[in-house]
Amino acid sequence: MPAVFHIVVFVILVINGLFDRVGCNNPPLFRTGSNVLIKPENTPMGSVLLTLTAADSDGPSDLVFTVGDKATGDLVKLDHVAKKSNNEWTVDVVLKTHLDRDFHSRTRHLTFEVTDGVYKIPVQFNLIITDTNDETPHFINLPHKITLSETTAVGTAIYQVNATDADTGPGGVITYSLQLSDGTTTPFRIAAATGEIKLGVKLDFEQRTSYSCNITATDGGGLTSTSTFDVSVTDAQDTPPVFERPSYTVRISENALAGSAVVTVRTEDGDTTLQNKVVLGLDTGPCTSIFKIDSSTGEITLTSSPDREDVLFKDNNGVCMLNVTATEDSGDRLQYGLSSSWVMVMVFITDVNDNHPTFSAGKVKAYTARDVPEGAPVVFAQPQFLTVVDDDRGPNGIMEIFLQSIGNKHDTVFQVSPQRAYSQAQIFLNVFNASALRTYPYDVITVELYARETSSSSHVAMVTVSIDVQNTQSQCNHVPVVG
Repeated sequence: MPAVFHIVVFVILVINGLFDRVGCNNPPLFRTGSNVLIKPENTPMGSVLLTLTAADSDGPSDLVFTVGDKATGDLVKLDHVAKKSNNEWTVDVVLKTHLDRDFHSRTRHLTFEVTDGVYKIPVQFNLIITDTNDETPHFINLPHKITLSETTAVGTAIYQVNATDADTGPGGVITYSLQLSDGTTTPFRIAAATGEIKLGVKLDFEQRTSYSCNITATDGGGLTSTSTFDVSVTDAQDTPPVFERPSYTVRISENALAGSAVVTVRTEDGDTTLQNKVVLGLDTGPCTSIFKIDSSTGEITLTSSPDREDVLFKDNNGVCMLNVTATEDSGDRLQYGLSSSWVMVMVFITDVNDNHPTFSAGKVKAYTARDVPEGAPVVFAQPQFLTVVDDDRGPNGIMEIFLQSIGNKHDTVFQVSPQRAYSQAQIFLNVFNASALRTYPYDVITVELYARETSSSSHVAMVTVSIDVQNTQSQCNHVPVVG
């Protein structure tokens, strides 16, 4: 019994001692002020977020600060513990990692404890992280490629660009812009606020088959991201046939034989990949009756030999205008544009010297007065007018006109005009030597009037002119008219 008694007494004494100790010790007290901290997310690591202050006037030992939980310990550490006057202890709460409100919680709970060896007192702070513009826009659906037909209507919405920005406020507002990667003018338009892309101008597969676009997203703080948007253009039946040349000019001789080749007009469907068969034809015109065209090959040939002196060519200076049409045979294919085109073929019919000069009469009667002055005209009586014609054109139609007498040398009495003619002319005779005329012993002077081509001396025409020389009184000032 004595041993049990001593044990009971010992326990009682220990318990009484503890109660006496607690009853004499006060717990530590945090002096924190507000428990709300506001810090920007770009606060540098190593920054002091706050300083914890606790007071304890009765010990029994120095105060010890600790981090209250793992989440707090992952974010901050305690440093620079110091004992101040009037029984206060302080410790700095130092940031040891980056704050991030964009991808983590915007409010963090920081828990700390302080102990005097007997009491452990907790304290909690709410750390509110404010936003800074530190995140660039992020594209959700770029890069991307699409295919458009060249028949896509202008104004059609072709794609919707989407981008996000983890920042809030103005820093998270995104605007969009679009440029071609090669710097050329873009046919696409993007809505700056929404990112909707529309077709701004008509596409043309024959001009350009693909586009590479740079899409830029810019947030309210000026941070940007760029990605690509590629467009491939597909062909459609929207282009008429295209001729090898913008026009054709050809020369053929007027004695070319029927069946002779004139020119070959070449064409093909203007669409690059979906080509239709092209059928060629000739529009009806004034001179198309002597030409035909092969509808497949485009070869134009003569159906008959052309005559440069024919009125069809003569009235147009030997030029025949042919209008060649090209029409697509599209079959079952849809045609979105013109399916035909045309080209002008100018055919010059070159002259061959196949005509001789011709006077309007084989013999001509004329008269004059013996005493007329020099320069007076000889009057043609039968016929009243004399003309010369050469249906050839160009150098082949140039004629020299001259006269010569028959028998006696009296061709210098008269002078012909004109002495040179092109194609056709009216002929006049004038008294050239009045004194010789007055002394001429006969009443009739016969001369031969010639028209000879300058390009061919064998092409010549002649007409005989019999001139009746009438005796008149010098006081007469007129030439008698033969009835």
